[in-house]
Amino acid sequence: MKFCLAIHNHLSLGSSEEEIRQAYEKAWLPFLMMVRERQALKMCVYNNGVVWDWLLEKGSDYVAALGEMVKAKRVEILGGGAYEPLLTLLSEEDALAQVGRLSRTIDEKFDVLPSGIWLEEALWEPQLPTMLTKADVEYVVVDEALCHNQALGPFVVEDRGSCLRLFPVSEGFVSGSISATEVVQKVTKLGEEQAPGLMIIGVDASLMVADKPGSEPQLPVELLGTFLDNLDKLAQDEKTALPSEIIEEGYSGGRLWPKSQDTVSLRENISRRPSVDGLYRKMLHVSRKIQFSGRTTREIREALMKGQCATSILRQMTNNRSYRRAVWRELLTAEDLVDARLHGKGSWVDVEEIDYNGDGEKELLVSSRQINAYFSPKEGGTAFELDFKPRRANVLDNVASHNSVFQRAFVDLFPKAVESAEDARKLLLSSSDFEPFGEAESRIVSDRDTRVVFTREATIPAKDGENKLSLEKTFRFAADQPDFKVRYRLINRGPEPIEQPFCVAFGFRSPCGTNLAEALLVDSREIGDVCETPFNKEMAQDVTIEDRQIGYRLRLQFTMCSNLFVVPVEWPQEPCGGVGIVTMWEGPLPKGEILELDMAVEFEALECSDA
Repeated sequence: MKFCLAIHNHLSLGSSEEEIRQAYEKAWLPFLMMVRERQALKMCVYNNGVVWDWLLEKGSDYVAALGEMVKAKRVEILGGGAYEPLLTLLSEEDALAQVGRLSRTIDEKFDVLPSGIWLEEALWEPQLPTMLTKADVEYVVVDEALCHNQALGPFVVEDRGSCLRLFPVSEGFVSGSISATEVVQKVTKLGEEQAPGLMIIGVDASLMVADKPGSEPQLPVELLGTFLDNLDKLAQDEKTALPSEIIEEGYSGGRLWPKSQDTVSLRENISRRPSVDGLYRKMLHVSRKIQFSGRTTREIREALMKGQCATSILRQMTNNRSYRRAVWRELLTAEDLVDARLHGKGSWVDVEEIDYNGDGEKELLVSSRQINAYFSPKEGGTAFELDFKPRRANVLDNVASHNSVFQRAFVDLFPKAVESAEDARKLLLSSSDFEPFGEAESRIVSDRDTRVVFTREATIPAKDGENKLSLEKTFRFAADQPDFKVRYRLINRGPEPIEQPFCVAFGFRSPCGTNLAEALLVDSREIGDVCETPFNKEMAQDVTIEDRQIGYRLRLQFTMCSNLFVVPVEWPQEPCGGVGIVTMWEGPLPKGEILELDMAVEFEALECSDA
């Protein structure tokens, strides 16, 4: 039995310079130097694209030391997805582009093409061997759970004649769940049993960084030094080897069918979290747009790959707005670059009807040079994405954890009563309020401007029965500006007056977290901290949201004064991530009468501090 170490360094897109430098100075560099000092040890190293981008610019000591160890055949650099995507959730073209991008980075710097890759999140699908062999991948380093908890590799996994070697990574310090002594004992025992194969011991260097200022790290330098000293003693007499050396020796543990984490379950979980699913669907949409356009460039492909960063999109980090912001920025950058090549420098508006959400229903996508506005006819013509393209921002992006009005804009509601901000919050949290109207019919009218019209019929409870109501909602877009107009037209076709108030609800990205006092104005006045005192104003005519970090101002104007409510997303349990706005016009609407309401949505680019 032989063994080697494996280290997996990764950071999310959108990580701050302070986060990266702390990881470099307290984990990545000291760990590498400690291994280098122990001449018998060998190691596999994986750095994701975020880490490599920083190291190649600012980590010269690390790069130089790593290069020396590669030349001495003590280190094997692992490839993989450049920006740590979940390869099983990408198209084959995108997955191969990710693997190829990281391989080129390594080859250009160290003059060696990686033959092995690190598989992110232990997600396996049977077709991976066929796909990865197209990228000249010979072996994959995976969590030992995929290999039925067998510690020694390699195993052979095959798909339609294409074969890969699998090397399981034993836990080691990957999760900090077992001690250094236990790891050494495990290695010693397997060595005494003279079991054939290679044991890869995973170490999570991030445990060398304390979780909080003033606290102790889970993996102190002294403990790591003792651990490496013990392994260094065991490594004498050629007991260490790299994966490629084991493959060259011809050893195989036989065929194995990986016990994968269920990708289907992952997809189902994604679909249940709107804040995650929205990013995932945007990623797929931009990828398809690039593919079908045939107008890709290196700059476009690079932005798409960064936008596929799994650690920012799909892991349980969705409440970190800097990570989410970074992914949205890259995806919208890639889309904007493709649009520029497709449409040239002139003004334009496109309207597309496709099944964007993968739910069997058609969504309606309006795009221009300056905005994207995506609508769901199934939900009555509500908007589920609204992008201000000059600042690469989706202004509806928030982190509500469940499907609710918080995830939408222009949601039409007829609640029984809304008398307080708490009533408005409950209304926003309820997805059942989509039901009274149901699906809307849509039509597109193109003349001087582009109009998208949604119409639907509803049944509204009345004192002595039911009233029939017709609702028409028209969005008017101009090709040369980001601003657009909305007109509501309601007709009471029933026998009685409609007494319920009519509400239009919005869920916007919160630019300043829980404290909206500096970011949100009503009738040009600051509203204070809505987490301290939820906001309500009668006779309001406009709402303005300013995001000085990203650099935009969004203004909603109403021709008819509204009773306005403002609440933070998921207040008070999770007081961050977004702001809910409910505008309310009170009845009654007499029999046969028509109510017309006009809104204007205006965008303005501001100076920004966003990197």
